[in-house]
Amino acid sequence: MDTSTGLLPDGLDQRLADTVRAGALMSVTGPDAAVAETAVNGVLDAGLPVVRIRLDSAGASVAQPEFARLLAAELGLGRHGAAPWPVADVEERIEDELARRGVVLVVHGSERMLTEALYWLYRVWSRTAPGRRLTVVFTGSQGFDRVLARPALADLKSCIFIHHRLAA
Repeated sequence: MDTSTGLLPDGLDQRLADTVRAGALMSVTGPDAAVAETAVNGVLDAGLPVVRIRLDSAGASVAQPEFARLLAAELGLGRHGAAPWPVADVEERIEDELARRGVVLVVHGSERMLTEALYWLYRVWSRTAPGRRLTVVFTGSQGFDRVLARPALADLKSCIFIHHRLAA
């Protein structure tokens, strides 16, 4: 930290604050996923309503239904002792809950998300009202930059407010 300004030398804290104010999308990549996760966790304002999803425990790659299940569980939307909801119902409940809470969603290990999961999350973000827009912070290894280069994710990539790359 620069003691004269109180900012991290690379400006991650200010860029994250700008992203939250804008209700925008942000990607933070590092030489490995753990570096990016640690950096983002270190600068998140403790007063922010944050929902964190860690994909390193979800397997090699994460499809949209698995991501929706993880997010629903993190939001406390599970059904106790009953049959699981149909996927469409889960997605609708997630969208409603994220819009209601106005949270910062941090997805650690984003390079593990399959195109369908990333595009679904982009659609959820784009449907929230601009004044209450969900903030999404994708963290991961530099492999996430390659994931974003997929043609099917061009819309998502074009809407990312800030791409922050951490030095090794």
